[in-house]
Amino acid sequence: MGGATSKEELEKATIIKMKNVTGEKDDSVCIALLKDNGYNMKESIEAYLEI
Repeated sequence: MGGATSKEELEKATIIKMKNVTGEKDDSVCIALLKDNGYNMKESIEAYLEI
């Protein structure tokens, strides 16, 4: 995710990566796909920022 340092930047980078991987254009669909596969973006980003 490069130099992203804020929660908003990390969330945006995650969604952009999902769009690239899936070819999906809708942010909400990408977020739903992550949730369907057991990924909690909020918790993951918060844990990353605590490191």
